[in-house]
Amino acid sequence: MIPAQAIVSAIGPIAVLIHYFRFLTTLRFTGKREDFTQAMAIISQAYLSPNLTPERLANLPFRHLTTVAVAHYDTEGCNNPNWCRYFFAIPALQYFLGDMIGAHEDRDDDEELHPRETPLGYGRSNVKEVVFTNSQIPVSVLKDILARTKALERFSYRGSMGTVSTARYQPKKVLGLLAEYAAHSLEHLALEYEWLTEELSFGSDWAKPDDDHVSLRSFENLKTLKLDWRMLYPKKAVPVEGPPSSPPNSLAINVSPEPQVVGQYAADYDIHTLLPESLESLHIAGPFHDADWEDINVTFEERSPLTPKLSNVFIQRTRTHGDTRPEDREGGTEPREKLPFTQNNAFMWSLLKGHLW
Repeated sequence: MIPAQAIVSAIGPIAVLIHYFRFLTTLRFTGKREDFTQAMAIISQAYLSPNLTPERLANLPFRHLTTVAVAHYDTEGCNNPNWCRYFFAIPALQYFLGDMIGAHEDRDDDEELHPRETPLGYGRSNVKEVVFTNSQIPVSVLKDILARTKALERFSYRGSMGTVSTARYQPKKVLGLLAEYAAHSLEHLALEYEWLTEELSFGSDWAKPDDDHVSLRSFENLKTLKLDWRMLYPKKAVPVEGPPSSPPNSLAINVSPEPQVVGQYAADYDIHTLLPESLESLHIAGPFHDADWEDINVTFEERSPLTPKLSNVFIQRTRTHGDTRPEDREGGTEPREKLPFTQNNAFMWSLLKGHLW
């Protein structure tokens, strides 16, 4: 592993070091604009060149690099998402962890959003696991990143607040991209957000009326899943003006046919219809209404033929008004760090040790 003091050096020394570390397998560093981005851009273009011969390949650095972790040097700002594009070009890469990856959506001329390089790396990366922590990645950028993967198996994304970038956390669109590029291979998925309460959604797309819920049925091999309950919102009953005989300002529920309405949702709603058949472990969290909280617990008391392999279910109820402490089924609380997070991968998270602000 390259020493930390060498990583913060100028471009020249880094370029020399990576030339001599031919058998380097793990690289972790704290990214800054003045780091070796230029060298990595050149290296990635060399790997993606259609004229790459075995002789030229033998002289390229990072031929044995399997693991990369990029941390951020401050509590604000973000790492350039081009790190993903550059390292994904390396055939040996298996694991990538990026902390505070982001870009600004309001800058149309930003190379992070519109890279000058051609998409030669689409569908070629051998990376198996990608983890983004405290990140705010524009959908267009994430699409470009995921399009480069060939058979992604594990994906974890923890969104952050506006101190990272101006991009919004849009988990439904993230799911759509994963379904497009990794439905055939993805085995583990965890989508989280720094704030889980209904009041602090920060422009997320999980509760838009024109996009009521998403389906994960297209994922063929997904085994573990962790996401917010609002991602699986069923279609809501629509309040409309009542008939003439109704009292003033009253509302009638416009539902056809007329299912019983419980809490916010129709009683015939079955969450299993949205989950993949291959699912084995599920962790959902959210600010459930009381009736929905009772119903969701009853739903998983018995196995469903729609999810025959689902045997491990953890349901977390978060409170509102800024209090995100979870409630257990008896209404108590426990520290968040003790929760059985499905995205827990000790090896991946250890890569950030000593590199965070």
